[in-house]
Amino acid sequence: MRVEDIVTFYKDGLQFMDLIEQANGRVANLFNSRTSADFIQAIDFFVNLRHYRRTLPNMEQNLRLMFRLIWSVNESKCKAITQAFVKICFDVSPTIARMYKKKKIATETITEAVWKFYQLPYDDNSDVIAGRILTFIVGNEVNTKLNDITDLIQTKEKNHRFVHISCLLLQLAATRKKIENDIRRKQFRLPKTHCLFEILSKIIVSTFDDVSNRQWKPMMESTFDVIFKLADHPIKHVENIIKKLAVITGIKPGGLSKTPLSSQSQPLSIESMDFENAGNENNQNQLSYQQQHHHHHHHSQMNANSALLLVRFLNCLEKAAVGIVYYVDCMVKDEFLRRKEAKLMQYKNIVEQILLNPREYYEETLQLSATRCLCKFMLLSLELCETHAKMVFDLLKNSTFESVRLAIMVLMNDFYLKYPLAFAAYSNDVYGCLRDRSDNVRLAALKTISNLILKEMVKPEGQISEIALCIIDKHTQIATLATSFFSELAKQEHGQVLFNILPDIFSNLVGGGLDKERQLNEDDFKCIMEFLFKYVSKEKQTESLLEKLLKRFYMDNGDPRLWRGLAYIMSKLTFNERTLKDLLKHYIYYANKLVDYDVYQSFLTIRNNAKKNLGTKPDLKVLIDELSTLIERARSSNGILTAVQQAQQKTKQQPKAARAGGAKKGKQTTSRSKAKAKQSDDNDDDDLKENDGNDDDDGNVFKRPMRKEPKVQTISRSKRGADA
Repeated sequence: MRVEDIVTFYKDGLQFMDLIEQANGRVANLFNSRTSADFIQAIDFFVNLRHYRRTLPNMEQNLRLMFRLIWSVNESKCKAITQAFVKICFDVSPTIARMYKKKKIATETITEAVWKFYQLPYDDNSDVIAGRILTFIVGNEVNTKLNDITDLIQTKEKNHRFVHISCLLLQLAATRKKIENDIRRKQFRLPKTHCLFEILSKIIVSTFDDVSNRQWKPMMESTFDVIFKLADHPIKHVENIIKKLAVITGIKPGGLSKTPLSSQSQPLSIESMDFENAGNENNQNQLSYQQQHHHHHHHSQMNANSALLLVRFLNCLEKAAVGIVYYVDCMVKDEFLRRKEAKLMQYKNIVEQILLNPREYYEETLQLSATRCLCKFMLLSLELCETHAKMVFDLLKNSTFESVRLAIMVLMNDFYLKYPLAFAAYSNDVYGCLRDRSDNVRLAALKTISNLILKEMVKPEGQISEIALCIIDKHTQIATLATSFFSELAKQEHGQVLFNILPDIFSNLVGGGLDKERQLNEDDFKCIMEFLFKYVSKEKQTESLLEKLLKRFYMDNGDPRLWRGLAYIMSKLTFNERTLKDLLKHYIYYANKLVDYDVYQSFLTIRNNAKKNLGTKPDLKVLIDELSTLIERARSSNGILTAVQQAQQKTKQQPKAARAGGAKKGKQTTSRSKAKAKQSDDNDDDDLKENDGNDDDDGNVFKRPMRKEPKVQTISRSKRGADA
């Protein structure tokens, strides 16, 4: 092939990649198409390009978006995505699969050959690749090779990738064997004096200060996993490693003996956490560093290295906490937490000190590591979780770093899985993350909340209107996930779960439940309502919803915006004979609201739809004509005058009621406290009755289903400084 042909070939290839990259985002938008053909073609596009998933920047993200749509209501879409998932993730040559199944390939020969590659002394990465292959094919048969693997780790201790892969291989030895005769074999463990743990500890400690090596963290994590899975008493080994790393970092169990980023190390209270100035402090310090002499520049470089060491130390604490939570049984964990000399718990003060002083420890990686470490500590016990809950939610609301807020929101799943009632008082803050200024945080919050609700771990109520607002979110992925959530919720208990929370959603969206700056315009409101009303189809649901809407009309506060919203919702209902009679019976509730043109148009829509669906029946035609007469009467001059007079009379009564209330306050009696107590008991009984009757409920607290817990009063917390 000539040189010109080769150059042309490469040019065409680059041009092809550019075109594919441009089409990538546009084709992903077809996932939202209502046409099944568009949806299927978009899936085929990404299936055919599966081999470029590591090359194109947005390919992996769009594939994840496609896989999330597997929960779609449409069965054809679910089937297409399932087939695509198999092709993309498990695309193995059928010939090889058949040969393995028929045992035409000598697997023992292949395994022996791979072991030889793994033991090669050369540092050409072939040993790492061979180790990765072995993790898939040897299983717990690795027990016969433990001594050989240990010797190889000691020989190649400078190759962190090899040590990491070898630790993954060693973990297979802890795999429990199959149950035989209803007896589960005891998990394989090595004695605590085995040389493997001493070798691994030495590697971690000796390479700890090499902050430029990016392979150190995965090596550390896999090493800790080996210790927790294979050591007879793993906590002692981990404590010794933590103690040695603390000496290198320059910290003591009681707190930081030398601060990496500042000379000040005085702990502050939670109330004094200054998040807003943390980022500015970072910029000011960086500017001052540039103005210093060479000696000061060297000193700042040392401080930066110290900060990275502290980050690594926090990563070790975090991994140790994870090991205790997941790999050590509860009896050992409780005993570990109660021990006064427990070294891991003694370093908890360091984490608190970093998080309580964001202006001094302003590095994002340091704040992120400390936050993750604190969250893992909180999973160790309910007491730790409740003690540090306020600090975590202060970080969630006020931290200037997106990564910190995102990490907390992702870990919120673990908190609710382990201690579902510990965060009951903070449900406002959890839902408040749906208004975060970061798209990534909002997306993580929506995933967390929807996951907990759909798995029936928390009860959907109260502020679920925040999820309804996500339907019109500018971020396509958030809007798609919100619509999928309501579609899945509509399947639970034949749609009754979703129907029970619709009044709460309507009330918050049209009844003043939103802030002034977050008020919906009419187009967005109608878009949300049209989507939700697809799931209101049963006659009993329509009758119950109409009754609640008419009550809201009667109890209105004189807000025309509320009238229009309620009237529009009613216009989306499908009326039958009973609902039509209820509408006529309660005419007085909405008569004076028909002066508003939009309300009038919505009631005309109700009348026209009733004529279309029920007009063929003579007895119902009389009801429709009566409704039409009443609507037009309210729009007449006399009707408008009556509505104005009623509004004026209501306005005059409000100051009188206020004055009467003020006069009553002056008459305090000794029996008032008893009356209040009695009234409180009566209200509690009424609340229980309302909950049993599935009536409107203003509870905004995550509640664990199927258990009757005492009602927790939620206190509204400070709002975010910037909305989505």
